[in-house]
Amino acid sequence: MIVIKISFDPETFKVTISREDGGELSVAMCQMILDEARRTMAEQRQLLLQQAQATSLREEIIRQQILNRRH
Repeated sequence: MIVIKISFDPETFKVTISREDGGELSVAMCQMILDEARRTMAEQRQLLLQQAQATSLREEIIRQQILNRRH
């Protein structure tokens, strides 16, 4: 795992990205890290959506079972 530090100077609008261990961080490595973060967030978003849909479906099934018992 690579830990990065992002600094922003609001006066100069300069953004600095560096490795926490002081190692070199190339533009390609920054792009790779950002791409992986984007991919991971998209996967997580998809999982959360699937969980929400499954929960909604379970709730609907339970509602139907309750209604069927009343009749």
